[in-house]
Amino acid sequence: MNITPITDKTHWAIPFILELYEEAFPPHERRTTQQLLALIGHADMQLELVEDEGQPVGFVIWWIIDVYHYIEHIAIHKSARGKQYGSKIILQLLKLSGNKLVLEVEPAESIDAQRRISFYERLGFTIIPFAYMQPPYRKDEHANALLLMSIPAINEESLFNKLVYVISETVYKQFY
Repeated sequence: MNITPITDKTHWAIPFILELYEEAFPPHERRTTQQLLALIGHADMQLELVEDEGQPVGFVIWWIIDVYHYIEHIAIHKSARGKQYGSKIILQLLKLSGNKLVLEVEPAESIDAQRRISFYERLGFTIIPFAYMQPPYRKDEHANALLLMSIPAINEESLFNKLVYVISETVYKQFY
């Protein structure tokens, strides 16, 4: 498995990434195609292609925020799921981040959401026990109730509030 940073909007894998992005995330949990393409090359955002034997299998979008790395999106193509690509990506990001990762997940209201939460828990993430509203990707939309999960566990509300503020300002609001 190789993880390759994408720094050019004309990279050969952009069509694969965009198709998987739209398939894996509902519109209110993702940027528009134009917004995502405009972020390629942004200093704090990393878009990385996941390949196996030269074939694209997924991607990850992550940000450096404060002392944490924030995973905005991670998706593996349905034909490549169950082969531990997601786990390998997370393990690489853990090393890179000094074991300080944060990500959003949907509340455990569906079998798929429960499965995702369990996947992250097996990797060492814990649900942060404070209410979280994902800021909207577009100024005219509303926030969505999601959960934040982290490594290491965050149980201090002041740290949680600081993290939410930095995520909101760095990943969402500066692009309205």
